[in-house]
Amino acid sequence: MDGRGGISATGVYNNIAATAIRMEGSGAHNVSVTGGAALDGVITAVAVEADATGLYVGANAIVPSILTRHNIAVSTLSDTTPGHTAYGLFFDTNAQVGSINNIGAILVQDFGQYGNATAILDRSSSLVSITNSGSIRAVLNATDPDPTDNLPGPTPLGTANAIDLHTSSANVTLTQNPSAPFNDDDGVDQNAASHPAVEIIGNVLFGSGNDTFNLNAGAVTGNVSFGTGTDAFNIASGATYTGMLTHNDLVGALTIVNSGTMNLTGGATTADNATFNTGSLLSLQLADIPANSATLTATGTVTFAANSTLRVIAPPGLPQSAPNQVIVSAGALNIDPGAHVTDGNIAGASYIYNFSVNQVANTLTASYTLKTPAQLGFSANQGAAFDPIITALRNDSTAAAAVSAITDATTFNTAYAELMPSYSSASAELATTAIAQEQGATSNRLAATRLNNLNEVSAWAQEIGYVIDRTPPDPNGEEYRGHGFGFALGIDGPLNNGALFGLSASFISSDAEQPIRPDGTVSSSFGQLNAYLGSAWGPIDLDFVAGAGLGKMRERRFVEIGTFKEIAEANWWAYEGHGMIRASAPVTMGGWLTIAPQAALTYVALSEQGYDEKNAGALDISADSAVTQRLWGDAGVEFSSRVFHSGQTVVAPRIFLGYRANLITDGGDRTFHFNGGSNFTLTDDAYGSGGPIVGVGVDATNGYSTLSIGYEGEFTNQIDRHSLNIALRYRF
Repeated sequence: MDGRGGISATGVYNNIAATAIRMEGSGAHNVSVTGGAALDGVITAVAVEADATGLYVGANAIVPSILTRHNIAVSTLSDTTPGHTAYGLFFDTNAQVGSINNIGAILVQDFGQYGNATAILDRSSSLVSITNSGSIRAVLNATDPDPTDNLPGPTPLGTANAIDLHTSSANVTLTQNPSAPFNDDDGVDQNAASHPAVEIIGNVLFGSGNDTFNLNAGAVTGNVSFGTGTDAFNIASGATYTGMLTHNDLVGALTIVNSGTMNLTGGATTADNATFNTGSLLSLQLADIPANSATLTATGTVTFAANSTLRVIAPPGLPQSAPNQVIVSAGALNIDPGAHVTDGNIAGASYIYNFSVNQVANTLTASYTLKTPAQLGFSANQGAAFDPIITALRNDSTAAAAVSAITDATTFNTAYAELMPSYSSASAELATTAIAQEQGATSNRLAATRLNNLNEVSAWAQEIGYVIDRTPPDPNGEEYRGHGFGFALGIDGPLNNGALFGLSASFISSDAEQPIRPDGTVSSSFGQLNAYLGSAWGPIDLDFVAGAGLGKMRERRFVEIGTFKEIAEANWWAYEGHGMIRASAPVTMGGWLTIAPQAALTYVALSEQGYDEKNAGALDISADSAVTQRLWGDAGVEFSSRVFHSGQTVVAPRIFLGYRANLITDGGDRTFHFNGGSNFTLTDDAYGSGGPIVGVGVDATNGYSTLSIGYEGEFTNQIDRHSLNIALRYRF
C-alpha cells in the first residue's frame, strides 16, 4: 500500500473520536497488506474530548512493515476527566506489524490538563524493529481556560510517550540514524532542504524482551525504561540522550556503552556494566533531596576512558551547597588517568558553583558550593549586591535556571551586569552636564557681549550638543557613554549702573548606555531657568549665574540570560539647583588681541526621587532617593581677537586653554532592593581630580545680529566631555 495523498479525520463534535487510517480484520477474516505500507502523504487527525489516531492497525491485520516519509500530525483537546489520548501509530492486540521506518515527522499533541500523547503504541508484541531518521515527538500543551484572569493555565497532568512498548514481550531493536535522502520516483529528493531534525521527544518504554537501543545520531529527550530483559543502550559519538534511565536489574541486565552525551536528569539508573568511551560525557543532575539525584549503580564494572568527562549539575533554584553524596557505585570502578572525573577539569559545568568529585574505593561522591563573590572576582559593589541578587533569582525559577546554565566567565559576568542596578552616577552626570551646558550658554552670551561691546537689549538662542565618555579607574566603577542635545533662549539688557542682566530658559534631553549592557539606557530630560548678571570690579569682569531646574529620569534595564528575557523600566523626577561665579581680567594688546586670565567656580546640587522598576517580576529593583553634588573650579587664559570692517566687528575668534579641578566629585551612593528583598548600598568611584580643558570659538556680527560657534573639550582622568554650541543674537 502506498498512500501518497493527504488523509484527514476530524471529530467535528465533542466526544467524537477521529481515526485517519484504520486497518483491521473482521471475525475470522484477515487483512494482509502485501509488501507493507508506505505513507507518503500528510496524515492528520483531530478530536475534542475524545481519542484521535493517525494510523490504527487492529486485530487480524497483517502489515509486515510501515514506512513514514512525510508528516503524521494528531491532536486532541482534553480538559475534562477522564483524559483522552492522541495516537500517531496504534497497533492493537493480535495485529501483526514487524517494523517501522520513519524518515518523516510524527507529531502527537494533547491540549489541555488531562490528556495524553503517544506517538507509537504497540500492544501486539509483533513489532521488533523501529528505525528513526526523522522526528518522533509527543507533546503536552497547557491551555488557559480563562485568559482574562492574568493567571497561567493549569499544568498538564497526562503522559507524553514517544514510543510505548511496555506490554511487549518481543525482542525490539530501536535505532536512530542520521537523516538520509529519500529519492522518490523521479530520483530526486524533493524535500532535501527541509528534512526534520533527527530526534525523539517523549518517553520510550520497552517491555520484557531483550531490547537494544542504538542512538547513532541526533537527540533523544525523555525517560527511557528498559523493562526486565537483557538490554543494551548504545550512544554513538555526536548523539545526545537526556532524561531518566531505568531498568529492572533484579530480573534482567542492562549494558551501557556511551561514546556521545548522556544527561541523566534524576532517579537511580541500574546496570550490569557501563562504559564511557573517549570523548564521551556523563552528566548527573543532583537534587535537593539526595535520594532524588541521578545516580548510576552497576553490579559489574564502570569504566571511564581517557578524555571522557563526568559532570554534575546542581539542583535548580540556586541552592547554597550540599554535602557529599554517592553518585556512582560499581563492583569495579576503572578511571583512566586521562579521564576528567576527579581532576576538577569539568568542561561545561555551571560557572557559579564549585564542584568536587572524589573516588572512594568503587564509588564516586559529589558535592557543590555556590562560589563566593571573591571566588567570582567581584568588585566591592558587585559583592554587595550578590546575596540580594541570588535571593531574587531564587524567586524566579526561570531566571535561576538560566544563570545556573551559564558555563563560562564572560557570559556570567555579562548576565550579572544585567541583573545589577545602574548604580553609576551616569544619570547624575548627564544631568550635571546638561546643567553645565545650560549655564555655559548663559556665560557664552556674557563673553560675546563683552568681546563685541554690545550694550543694547537683545534676545538670543543657542543650540546645545555634547557627548560624554566615562572610563572608571577600577572595576568598582561603571563605564558609560552618553550624549545630549537641546537649546537655550534668553533676553538681556543693560542696567543703570552699566551691568548686564538677563534671564534664560533651556531644555536638554540626554541618553547614556553602558558597554557591558548596551541594550539598556538611562535618559534624562531637563528644563532650566537662569538669571545672570555681568558686572565689573575695577579691571576685573565678574559673571554670576544662578538657577534651578526640573527633570524626568528614565531607565530601561534589559535582562537577557539565555532564553530568559525581561525588560525592567522605571521613571522618576529630579530637581536641581546651581550657581556659577566667574572672574576675568582682560588685557588688550595692540588693539586687536585680548588676553583674559580667568577663574570660575561652578556648583550643582541634584536631588533624585526614588523609583520602582516594573515588568521584571522578582527581578524588579527599587531605589531610594539620592542627592548628588558637584563643585568644580576652572582656571585658564582666553585669547581673542577682533577683525574690523568699516568700524564694525566682523569676525572675533577666540581660544581658551585651562584646567578643571574637581573639588566635590564623590561618586555618590544609592540604596536598592529587589522586589521584596533586603536593602543593599552601592557606591560609585569618585570622578578623579580633574584635567585640561580647551575651548575654541568664533563670533560674527553685522551690528544687528551675531552668530557664535563654540567648542569645548574636557579631558580628565576619567571623563572626556565634548560640546558644540551654536548661538544667534538679535538686537532690538
